[in-house]
Amino acid sequence: MDWKAHLLFGILLGAAVAIYIFHFPAADTLRFCIIAGVAALLPDLDIRSSKASQITYVLAGAALLAGAIYFAGGAASKTAEYLVALIVAFFALDFFVRPMHRGFMHGFLFLFASSAIAYFALGGFVASAFLIGYFSHLLADGTFKLA
Repeated sequence: MDWKAHLLFGILLGAAVAIYIFHFPAADTLRFCIIAGVAALLPDLDIRSSKASQITYVLAGAALLAGAIYFAGGAASKTAEYLVALIVAFFALDFFVRPMHRGFMHGFLFLFASSAIAYFALGGFVASAFLIGYFSHLLADGTFKLA
Protein backbone atom coordinates (compact mmCIF):
# COMPACT_ATOMS: atom_id res chain seq x y z
CA MET A 1 0.00 0.00 0.00
CA ASP A 2 1.14 3.54 -0.57
CA TRP A 3 1.20 6.26 2.09
CA LYS A 4 -2.15 7.73 1.05
CA ALA A 5 -3.93 4.40 1.52
CA HIS A 6 -2.26 3.86 4.90
CA LEU A 7 -3.21 7.39 5.97
CA LEU A 8 -6.82 6.93 4.88
CA PHE A 9 -7.13 3.50 6.50
CA GLY A 10 -5.64 4.85 9.75
CA ILE A 11 -8.08 7.75 9.77
CA LEU A 12 -11.07 5.51 9.00
CA LEU A 13 -10.18 2.92 11.64
CA GLY A 14 -9.50 5.75 14.10
CA ALA A 15 -12.92 7.26 13.35
CA ALA A 16 -14.66 3.92 13.81
CA VAL A 17 -12.98 3.34 17.18
CA ALA A 18 -13.52 6.93 18.35
CA ILE A 19 -17.21 6.92 17.42
CA TYR A 20 -18.36 3.36 18.06
CA ILE A 21 -16.14 2.25 20.94
CA PHE A 22 -15.16 5.42 22.83
CA HIS A 23 -18.22 7.53 21.86
CA PHE A 24 -16.11 10.68 21.60
CA PRO A 25 -17.67 14.02 20.65
CA ALA A 26 -16.81 15.44 17.21
CA ALA A 27 -13.77 17.51 18.30
CA ASP A 28 -12.15 14.59 20.11
CA THR A 29 -12.96 12.27 17.21
CA LEU A 30 -11.17 14.64 14.84
CA ARG A 31 -8.06 14.78 17.07
CA PHE A 32 -8.14 10.99 17.46
CA CYS A 33 -8.34 10.53 13.67
CA ILE A 34 -5.43 12.91 13.03
CA ILE A 35 -3.20 11.08 15.51
CA ALA A 36 -4.25 7.67 14.15
CA GLY A 37 -3.59 8.81 10.57
CA VAL A 38 -0.09 10.04 11.39
CA ALA A 39 0.67 6.89 13.39
CA ALA A 40 -0.43 4.78 10.41
CA LEU A 41 2.51 6.18 8.43
CA LEU A 42 5.18 5.43 11.03
CA PRO A 43 5.91 1.73 10.38
CA ASP A 44 7.30 2.72 6.98
CA LEU A 45 10.04 4.86 8.51
CA ASP A 46 12.28 1.94 7.57
CA ILE A 47 11.89 2.87 3.88
CA ARG A 48 14.00 5.85 2.83
CA SER A 49 11.56 6.90 0.11
CA SER A 50 8.42 6.71 2.27
CA LYS A 51 6.37 9.81 3.06
CA ALA A 52 7.12 9.36 6.77
CA SER A 53 10.87 9.30 6.04
CA GLN A 54 10.63 12.37 3.81
CA ILE A 55 8.85 14.32 6.53
CA THR A 56 11.38 13.07 9.09
CA TYR A 57 14.25 14.26 6.88
CA VAL A 58 12.74 17.74 6.65
CA LEU A 59 12.22 17.90 10.42
CA ALA A 60 15.69 16.51 11.06
CA GLY A 61 17.20 19.09 8.70
CA ALA A 62 15.53 21.90 10.62
CA ALA A 63 16.71 20.40 13.91
CA LEU A 64 20.28 20.03 12.59
CA LEU A 65 20.32 23.65 11.48
CA ALA A 66 18.97 24.81 14.84
CA GLY A 67 21.55 22.64 16.62
CA ALA A 68 24.40 24.04 14.52
CA ILE A 69 23.33 27.61 15.27
CA TYR A 70 23.04 26.78 18.96
CA PHE A 71 26.45 25.09 19.17
CA ALA A 72 28.12 27.89 17.21
CA GLY A 73 26.65 30.53 19.48
CA GLY A 74 25.34 32.43 16.46
CA ALA A 75 28.74 32.81 14.75
CA ALA A 76 28.13 32.29 11.01
CA SER A 77 31.56 30.79 10.26
CA LYS A 78 31.25 28.19 13.00
CA THR A 79 27.62 27.43 12.15
CA ALA A 80 28.61 26.01 8.76
CA GLU A 81 31.25 23.78 10.36
CA TYR A 82 28.83 22.44 12.96
CA LEU A 83 26.14 21.95 10.33
CA VAL A 84 28.41 19.83 8.14
CA ALA A 85 29.49 17.73 11.13
CA LEU A 86 25.89 17.20 12.25
CA ILE A 87 24.72 16.29 8.72
CA VAL A 88 27.52 13.74 8.31
CA ALA A 89 26.68 12.23 11.72
CA PHE A 90 22.95 12.11 10.90
CA PHE A 91 23.40 10.34 7.56
CA ALA A 92 25.98 7.93 9.01
CA LEU A 93 23.53 7.04 11.77
CA ASP A 94 20.71 6.74 9.25
CA PHE A 95 22.79 4.44 7.02
CA PHE A 96 24.00 2.11 9.77
CA VAL A 97 20.97 1.98 12.07
CA ARG A 98 17.91 1.98 9.77
CA PRO A 99 16.19 -1.42 10.04
CA MET A 100 15.19 -3.52 7.07
CA HIS A 101 11.70 -3.02 5.67
CA ARG A 102 8.99 -4.99 7.43
CA GLY A 103 11.44 -5.83 10.17
CA PHE A 104 10.90 -5.11 13.85
CA MET A 105 8.92 -1.91 13.13
CA HIS A 106 6.18 -4.10 11.63
CA GLY A 107 5.80 -6.22 14.76
CA PHE A 108 3.52 -6.30 17.77
CA LEU A 109 6.43 -5.86 20.18
CA PHE A 110 7.32 -2.50 18.63
CA LEU A 111 3.63 -1.53 18.46
CA PHE A 112 3.06 -2.16 22.16
CA ALA A 113 6.40 -0.70 23.28
CA SER A 114 5.89 2.54 21.33
CA SER A 115 2.27 2.75 22.51
CA ALA A 116 3.43 2.35 26.12
CA ILE A 117 5.95 5.15 25.62
CA ALA A 118 3.19 7.32 24.15
CA TYR A 119 0.97 6.50 27.13
CA PHE A 120 3.56 7.50 29.72
CA ALA A 121 4.70 10.57 27.78
CA LEU A 122 1.41 11.89 26.41
CA GLY A 123 -1.48 10.09 28.13
CA GLY A 124 -4.13 7.55 27.29
CA PHE A 125 -5.93 9.51 24.57
CA VAL A 126 -2.83 9.93 22.41
CA ALA A 127 -1.60 6.40 23.17
CA SER A 128 -4.95 4.89 22.15
CA ALA A 129 -5.05 6.84 18.89
CA PHE A 130 -1.40 5.95 18.23
CA LEU A 131 -2.05 2.25 18.86
CA ILE A 132 -5.08 2.18 16.55
CA GLY A 133 -3.29 4.05 13.75
CA TYR A 134 -0.11 2.00 13.96
CA PHE A 135 -2.15 -1.22 14.13
CA SER A 136 -4.10 -0.15 11.03
CA HIS A 137 -0.83 -0.13 9.09
CA LEU A 138 0.06 -3.65 10.22
CA LEU A 139 -3.46 -4.82 9.46
CA ALA A 140 -3.41 -3.28 5.98
CA ASP A 141 0.00 -4.79 5.19
CA GLY A 142 -0.99 -8.13 6.63
CA THR A 143 2.28 -8.31 8.54
CA PHE A 144 1.79 -9.63 12.03
CA LYS A 145 5.05 -10.44 13.74
CA LEU A 146 5.48 -11.08 17.43
CA ALA A 147 8.87 -9.37 17.56
